[in-house]
Amino acid sequence: MPSQAAGASLDVCFGRLASEGYQQRVVVQPVSHFWPLQWAETGLYAAVSALLAGLAFWWTRRKLS
Repeated sequence: MPSQAAGASLDVCFGRLASEGYQQRVVVQPVSHFWPLQWAETGLYAAVSALLAGLAFWWTRRKLS
């Protein structure tokens, strides 16, 4: 059965990762933090994209002059 083989293969893979010392951590934020985190992320991406757009315009004008 392919699904059983895939499951066994994943178990072997995860067992090997665990024996190598890898761990997975899951951090759950409370519901009240959802929108503040979304706005912070949006602001960060907007600021970085504005910075990159400004850099592109400056670089283009510099090269064309």
